[in-house]
Amino acid sequence: MNPLTIKILAGAAIVLVAFSAGWAANGWRLNTGIQKDRAARAETTVAAIGTRVAENVQAEAKHTAINQKIEVAKNEELAPVVRSIAAAPRVRVGASICPAAAGTPAPQGPSGGDVPATGAGVVSESADRDLKALMVKVEEALATGRACQGFIRENGLIP
Repeated sequence: MNPLTIKILAGAAIVLVAFSAGWAANGWRLNTGIQKDRAARAETTVAAIGTRVAENVQAEAKHTAINQKIEVAKNEELAPVVRSIAAAPRVRVGASICPAAAGTPAPQGPSGGDVPATGAGVVSESADRDLKALMVKVEEALATGRACQGFIRENGLIP
């Protein structure tokens, strides 16, 4: 080979090596920047998630306190009603509602008693228990509604 060709090939090799080194350095620099951006985004995301979790914990505590206030108001209103339902005598059914009750003999008592003979009969113990349980459930629902309405009024949530 001639010395000029060797010089040209050597020069081309040097240019090629320099070009490759520059390209590799530039790629490394770009890759480092991308990794830094990803890391910054990940830190921002983690911080945002932490903030949101803290907000959710505060909101849950607030809602728990509200629910406890409503529950206390409901229970205070409901307690005397439940006691009165439990203390009430057995449910009586008149002949107009249950004709079979009219055929049951009225309890024999002293003549001239103060209980009028209406032809009403008492329901069975299980029916009485079920009716009273239903009455309690209805009263619970109504008391909950009234407690919620009271909370709404107290906190100015109505226009």
